[in-house]
Amino acid sequence: AFLAFVAAVWAVTISLRAYRNSYVPLIRVVPARVGEVAPKPVNLHGVILKNLGRGPAVAVVIVEKRGATANTLVGELDALEPLGELFGPEFREQKGRVGRAFVELTRPQCPGHPYRVLYQDTSSDWHETEFTVRADASGFEVRMSGHRHGEEIPAWVRERAQIVTA
Repeated sequence: AFLAFVAAVWAVTISLRAYRNSYVPLIRVVPARVGEVAPKPVNLHGVILKNLGRGPAVAVVIVEKRGATANTLVGELDALEPLGELFGPEFREQKGRVGRAFVELTRPQCPGHPYRVLYQDTSSDWHETEFTVRADASGFEVRMSGHRHGEEIPAWVRERAQIVTA
């Protein structure tokens, strides 16, 4: 009976972990471009966020450097759904696509400076994507860091959490 109980607890634990991992957001940061002539320069006043994961991202916060204080906040978004299908006459239209959002920043990005995008999934776990504007402002260097423990998230960002567990 004891072994059956242990096996049942183990099975429930594995099932919950698999369920949670099935709905994890993954945000990719893409430079917004301006102008009509290629190569289009990077718009340093905003970024495009795309949720490549399978679950929604909530309490999305963009901070400068490590985000130690609230004055490093440069942009935020309440929620970002998983990326949807392309649409338009030839199914090539990107603007307005579900899971893609332009975020206007409170101050322009500085080439060479690191930025963090911090966000929650629906099970209240935190995730991170880091990006740096290339020195020549031609694009971004992006690293999708994934899951972060609560202690790795600045306290002022955790206070913005939209999903809280006891």
